[in-house]
Amino acid sequence: MIATAKYRLPGEDHYFELEQDAPPECLHTPSELNGKEGFVIAPFRMGDEKHPLLLMHPDRTRRLPLPEHIPDLALHRCPRREEREAYRKSFAQAMEQLRDRACQKVVLARTAEVPTGNYTPDELFLRACHIYPDSYVCLFDTPLTGCWLLASPELLLTGDGTDWYTMSLAGTLPAVEGQLPEVEAFGPKNLHEQQLVTDFILRTIRPLSTHAETEGLGVRHAGRIAHLCTPIRFSTERGKVGIGTLLEQLHPTPAVCGEPRKVALGIIENLTEKAERLYYAGFTGLLSRTDSHIYVSLRTMQLFPGRACIYAGGGLLCESTEQAEWDETCRKMEAVTRILYENT
Repeated sequence: MIATAKYRLPGEDHYFELEQDAPPECLHTPSELNGKEGFVIAPFRMGDEKHPLLLMHPDRTRRLPLPEHIPDLALHRCPRREEREAYRKSFAQAMEQLRDRACQKVVLARTAEVPTGNYTPDELFLRACHIYPDSYVCLFDTPLTGCWLLASPELLLTGDGTDWYTMSLAGTLPAVEGQLPEVEAFGPKNLHEQQLVTDFILRTIRPLSTHAETEGLGVRHAGRIAHLCTPIRFSTERGKVGIGTLLEQLHPTPAVCGEPRKVALGIIENLTEKAERLYYAGFTGLLSRTDSHIYVSLRTMQLFPGRACIYAGGGLLCESTEQAEWDETCRKMEAVTRILYENT
């Protein structure tokens, strides 16, 4: 089986299709990406031999135009099989750790199963590109990962080896009738959650950079969902800090893990989440010495014949309530299932 990947960068009218005849290169840590080029597929948790960090070295790369129209073959409805009680128990476990002050924030993720009808992965990729024109859309399928589709609003890192751009993205509200809420509408909990991510990124990159600055807090559109977003630019000396080093320091940010990171990872892996994250909340993208584009793997579904497992998570703070956090994951899952049942 060959390894394949397709990706469309935000706002572009074309996509790239990659094929590799041999299995992708397996790595252990992001720092091993220094000096390398290719297409990277990273899991949430590093060091898992069953779900490794992969680097594709494509034998064939094609640039293809997005079709102007795709057929409306949407499912009439897309019911989710969810485990509400399991989430309730996981939430209680996580909140106990937060109230004991072991952790400031932890991201709790869950899964649900949905039917996919007769859609092929390629059809779902094109539908995602049309429904989410401003998101990074990616479909990858390798012998080691299986088949995954994502439509992510969150950039992890882009740059040319000297000048870099990233963002802190956290806090979630619905975008009602396409209208973005004002920053103040997010309330103290979301603002606090987002600030934890910003502080972490700045604290992480400043020792490695010659210059770092934020561009101000704003609101980013992601379909029918809005997030708080702080763009961050920084510079490094060429040849002194590789992209693999930067990725190792940044991943996972508090946006998908928690703060402090080591404690949050322990809560996620040992106490709360019922399902492994695998490649959800990892990262994917093009790795190049001069023009890299790496995105967090969010709005994600793992594809199987006739069905998919979808993933969603939300950041918990001491003031979080179980119903509100459940509702947030439902909105994020709705963003994924729109690919299946909404006409484009």
